[in-house]
Amino acid sequence: MSKIMSMFEKLNLVEKVDEQVNDVLKTDSSEVAKQAEVEKKLEDKNETVTKSYEPSNEEKQMNIKVDSRCNSKMTIKEIYSSFSMENSDINTIFMLGNFINALPDNLPYEVRKQSVMNIIQASKTDFRKLISDGEKRLNILNQFGNEYYNSTSNTIDEYKAEITRLNSLINSYREDIHKKETMLEEQNNIIKYEAEKIGSIINFFENGDK
Repeated sequence: MSKIMSMFEKLNLVEKVDEQVNDVLKTDSSEVAKQAEVEKKLEDKNETVTKSYEPSNEEKQMNIKVDSRCNSKMTIKEIYSSFSMENSDINTIFMLGNFINALPDNLPYEVRKQSVMNIIQASKTDFRKLISDGEKRLNILNQFGNEYYNSTSNTIDEYKAEITRLNSLINSYREDIHKKETMLEEQNNIIKYEAEKIGSIINFFENGDK
């Protein structure tokens, strides 16, 4: 092996290889520095874009309120409470319901209705206020139902879209894995063939020393 090195030195091949390696290292260092500078600029730009929009406190509170309503099932009491309404039988539409239920079912409709109206007048209760309470609750239930349906449906659609995206990503990764495994095998064969070729040349000269 020493004879081979001395022969290479005589042909000035060693010095030339050293010079080429130094040139490659200098070029690589320059390219790495340039790449690092480009990546730093991209990071700064992304950070600036991210900070350019910051939701207001009101928007944050609104998002939290909507999300909290639609993260799970809610009882009627919780729904009313979220709209700042009491779930009570006193001075609400439910008071009328209690008056109706207190009367015998076998009474004619007009008798039952008049009996309830008499009770309301006797208790000095505002009939229109009770009906208005019922209408307000119906509007709340309708509004909440729409919000809940839209929010939950949108979340479901987002999840489905994300599943589709992830499945596509998984399939893409599987294809890349197969390609890289094939490439790795082929590259190993190329290196192995080259190493065997060089090894046979070295062995040729080493065997000559014996």
